[in-house]
Amino acid sequence: MRDTSHREQIKTHDIPKIMEDFDDSVKVLSLDCFDTLLWRETATPRDVFAMLADHPVARRLGITPHQRISAAARAHRAKALENGSTEIDLGDIYRLFTSLSDKERELLAEAEIRTEMNVCFAFSPCVELIRLAHARGIKTIVVSDTYLREGELRRLLARHLPADVMQAISKIHCSVDYG
Repeated sequence: MRDTSHREQIKTHDIPKIMEDFDDSVKVLSLDCFDTLLWRETATPRDVFAMLADHPVARRLGITPHQRISAAARAHRAKALENGSTEIDLGDIYRLFTSLSDKERELLAEAEIRTEMNVCFAFSPCVELIRLAHARGIKTIVVSDTYLREGELRRLLARHLPADVMQAISKIHCSVDYG
């Protein structure tokens, strides 16, 4: 591996070239999902909840961004008391909307996933980096520390990544799936 200590920062256009700094000893490329591979067309992740509030299901049920944010905070506290973990999923969040039916909670969770699908986009330098890693035989994994489970995150990634890049991803690790 070449000495990379001279690099204090990497510019966007240099991301695909980063592979040139490493020899064949690199076996795995690990990328965080959000704000690395997928970006949102919002100023902050919480802004997604304002967009969710405009979804027909959320509007019909009167769900506000504050309610969604508050439910996640309560779910984190409840999970910590329950088992010492703060890892929660969408089900944990929407279960706290006790006035809603199970079906309404499922519809809200799906509306949130679809809202994420609508606001996310693939960051092309990282897409190219995955392709270059794959061409060199380097395994690629994607990690996420959000409330999305692997299947949900896989749907989101598949919506935005080209098929060859999805196929190049060996594994998706979601912290919520590991507790």
